[in-house]
Amino acid sequence: RARQTAAAIAAATGHPLDGPLPWLDEIDHGPDEGQPEAQVLARLGPEALTAWDERGIPPQDWKVDAPSRIAAWKDWFARKGEGADLLVTSNGAARFALLALGLPLANLKLRTGAFGELTVEEGAGVHLIRWDERP
Repeated sequence: RARQTAAAIAAATGHPLDGPLPWLDEIDHGPDEGQPEAQVLARLGPEALTAWDERGIPPQDWKVDAPSRIAAWKDWFARKGEGADLLVTSNGAARFALLALGLPLANLKLRTGAFGELTVEEGAGVHLIRWDERP
């Protein structure tokens, strides 16, 4: 879905589509992949999902590699460049942007169809403009 969304945005804006960034790949939810939310909640318990949504701590059996994702976000924010970048990813991968910046919110999650906006200014750092907003 992320690649389809990115392709549609690129076509609509006339900007070229860059290749995928592996650190933005969707989280592997292990035994919970494709399961209804109620079933995932019953298996994991509310504490595990709260830890994931509030602190980015993945539930048992999910394959996340949080340290690598945080490092990749830090590298992305540190690179030099001009203009605007649009990154399309799942909420599981996006939450690590906030953790990389030390900007924990009450909830790190981006709901389906929502977006986050950050600015990166040389010498001024990275600033959160908005998070979990739907157009």
